[in-house]
Amino acid sequence: TQAYDLKKASFSAGVHGHAAFGYVAGKNVGIELAADIGLLCKKYEARLSNVTLQGVPYDIRITQQAMPVIFNPAIVVQNGGDKWNIYSRLGLAMPLFTDIIRDEIFTNLPGSGAPTTDDYTIHLKNSFSLGFTGAAGVEYRLSNRMSLWAEISILSLSAYIKQAELTAITRNGQSLRSPTT
Repeated sequence: TQAYDLKKASFSAGVHGHAAFGYVAGKNVGIELAADIGLLCKKYEARLSNVTLQGVPYDIRITQQAMPVIFNPAIVVQNGGDKWNIYSRLGLAMPLFTDIIRDEIFTNLPGSGAPTTDDYTIHLKNSFSLGFTGAAGVEYRLSNRMSLWAEISILSLSAYIKQAELTAITRNGQSLRSPTT
């Protein structure tokens, strides 16, 4: 941790699945219960060259990726138009799973001793903290059974690390952990 720092992990960038159930009371106000599931979230990567650790030069590659599952209860307000329906949604972001997987690979440089590549996988578990979510969109009804949608949304959520667990260590492709740990 003295040689690098990678602070980024996004809970909303990348490909997500979204499942929702909603109910409209009247024509203009409703509620939505939704879950957002990260399927292919963005990986953040840092590469550092010729970093000296304990007198030995290394190339370092760090990747970090969030794997979120977030419950989003929200209030929906819409104009309720027959052909065009403009709506907005505002609610809470309640994290059910906000773990981050971090992979750190250290490769010593030629001429610094026997070539080694050490790979550490760290599982970061976060504390529960509420956030918020919001969206604005438009629906265009093509028929009674088909519509086109366009939406812009935002998710704001801060993660606070509760636990870091080293889940895998390899040196030159060989595991350094016993099968029982």
